[in-house]
Amino acid sequence: MIISNNPCSSQSVLISNASVVTPNAVLENACVWIENGKFLKISQNPRALAESMVPDIEIDAEGYYLMPGIIDLHSDKLESEITPRPGADLPTGVALQEIEQKFLACGVTTIFHAISLGYLASEYAKNSAVTRAEMCYATHEFATTKSIARTHVHLRYEIQGHDLDKVYQAIDEKIVDLISVMDHRPGHGQMSKERCLKNLQKRGLPEDLALKKYEEMHNEKIMSVEEIRKLVDHAHANGLYVASHDDPSAERVIEMNEMGINIAEFPLTLEAAEKAIELGMTTIGGSANSLRGGSLSGNMCVNAALEKNLITSMCSDYYPPALIHSVFKLYNDGKMSLPESIALVTSGSAKIVGLADVLGTIEEGKLADFLIVGGSGGLPKVLQSWVGGKVVHQSTERNRHKSYPFETIYNLVRNEI
Repeated sequence: MIISNNPCSSQSVLISNASVVTPNAVLENACVWIENGKFLKISQNPRALAESMVPDIEIDAEGYYLMPGIIDLHSDKLESEITPRPGADLPTGVALQEIEQKFLACGVTTIFHAISLGYLASEYAKNSAVTRAEMCYATHEFATTKSIARTHVHLRYEIQGHDLDKVYQAIDEKIVDLISVMDHRPGHGQMSKERCLKNLQKRGLPEDLALKKYEEMHNEKIMSVEEIRKLVDHAHANGLYVASHDDPSAERVIEMNEMGINIAEFPLTLEAAEKAIELGMTTIGGSANSLRGGSLSGNMCVNAALEKNLITSMCSDYYPPALIHSVFKLYNDGKMSLPESIALVTSGSAKIVGLADVLGTIEEGKLADFLIVGGSGGLPKVLQSWVGGKVVHQSTERNRHKSYPFETIYNLVRNEI
């Protein structure tokens, strides 16, 4: 995995009086020294640090949490940002810039925009003149030229085999950073026969024609095992990680793993998640599922899987704010320690895509992508987001009695963006 291009700040920063969330503990009244966009020192002895080094900027975090920046491996939000209403296409550059600001406000400093190819039914139904291939290339261009966060392309490929040449081209041109293979035919994954028939009848098809349409879609030809394995091997040869998607059973997980796939994204059942972990795979669950306490479609509850240690990472899927809220809810409900819950959206995600050496934890030598998080009433609030030692988001929220001292340095840091 190649980390997206994002220049680091040359300023040295000392943040003191922070509750620093490390991989194994929360360090109260701790300080963090940042140099050249990386964590240089982490200590609970701020006086010793301040006496030995003179920073360009000093910040009093007032006891708020300092945690790693969130790494979101799967977000579906870009398409609706480009086309917020059917046929109302906005400039792709505008959409990418504005959605990035929304992600940073939620504490997401590394974003994988999930964009599908080969899913013709979805392509034709999206009511947009912008193709998914165009979205992929526009996202990659934005990531390498304008992005403030670390932006990546997660290419979701439907194994019905359409547009396969475009997938190979995107891999060869280094447009893609993560791939998942999907089978959205009804009756094979998340879309059950009953649900499909109900949807078809809602669209006006009588029962007999709805059943005929279902059979056509259910039996649609897909790529052979050899063709899928060839694609997976080509992705691996280009340094990419490959995930399966919506595995309904242990048998499906085994099939995917035998093709060389080592990530199970959104397993639909505990059985599937258990088999993935048993095979040494990593797993991705939806943070909205965790926050809501269950699946929108009646599938596996992520919290039930977490209780069995079956989830490696959580992603935003369709609702980015769920990332920060779900991990703090798990902590506030006594389900996990704060380092354990935060790992689900930081180090756990970094591990899956080979970024654990540089991102995902507050540790000396790693890139200084982090958040300062406050909040009240049990709800977290992202006060600042930092990427590469630079402030890239600042909340305008004020405490009723005082403003945050670290706001006074905001413009100084922002000048380097």
